Amino acid sequence: MDIGDDLYKVLENFESKKGTGLHWYCATCYVGIKKVLVDMLGLMENQKVVVSDIEGLKKRMDEFGIKKDTAQVKQDIEILRKELDEIKKENTVLKREGEETKDMVKQIKKEAVIKKEVDDMSAAVVGVRKENEDLRKLWTEVVESKGQVNERKEVGERNTNNVTEIVDHRVAEKLKEEEDKKSRKDKLLIFGLEEDRGVDTQARDIIKAKDILRYLKHDDEVLVRTIRIGKHRETGSRPLLVTVKDEATKWQIIGRAKALRDDESWKSVYITLDLTKIERKHELELKANLKAKREESSKNGDGRRWTIKKGVVIEKKSPVTEMGEQSSH
Repeated sequence: MDIGDDLYKVLENFESKKGTGLHWYCATCYVGIKKVLVDMLGLMENQKVVVSDIEGLKKRMDEFGIKKDTAQVKQDIEILRKELDEIKKENTVLKREGEETKDMVKQIKKEAVIKKEVDDMSAAVVGVRKENEDLRKLWTEVVESKGQVNERKEVGERNTNNVTEIVDHRVAEKLKEEEDKKSRKDKLLIFGLEEDRGVDTQARDIIKAKDILRYLKHDDEVLVRTIRIGKHRETGSRPLLVTVKDEATKWQIIGRAKALRDDESWKSVYITLDLTKIERKHELELKANLKAKREESSKNGDGRRWTIKKGVVIEKKSPVTEMGEQSSH
């Protein structure tokens, strides 16, 4: 097997316990020797490549002016290391300052939050104070209103009591009026009937009342009693209060009373209802109103005539108008 000069020289210079590297082997007996030689050749080829690379590296170092002095390189590396340490220190300081700045920012934010909370609390306090003031005002108004309500309540109660008293009084008057009317339902008043002086005047009044009732076509039996009312007078005649048997008879007599004007003996006599005090007051008002209406028509010359009918002053229709209405019916 051809191993080349270079490997031969190496084997020749190689010494071991068994002798030099040169040795004769039987290829048939020692099969692995060939592989060993091949490997050694490969190593030597690799060594050549490494040496060639180192030489090329040295050339490139020289071309780029890289320092060959190892001490100088170490010095430069040391300087770089120091600069790196300084940079690390500066980075540490910057980092610490950054942390401090971060803490300051956090503190500022915290203080800002606290300030906002304080401002909010201040605003809330102001709001509460305003609400308290409003509540005081409202309470004052409520107290005043309560006083006014109590005062109004008292006034209302007084008014209610007054109204109650008025109502009770009016009810009592109404009841009294109704009782008074009921007691007068069968009574009449005769005015202008001559009053005798002396004894037995009541018997004479009964005779005169019966004469009038006969003239108005009523029997003596309808008369119950008679009595003069009012104070005695030296002259003139007091009204004669006449009680008849029932209310129906009373209205019949009132309906025929106008016939007394046709007789000379009774011309100055007239018959009216026996009115209560309230009815007499209303009757006076009606007569005053009737008088005013007649005087106004007389002054204006309008020819209008007035009368009282069913407790109301009304215009009296002329005969021509009445005839026209009858013909239209």
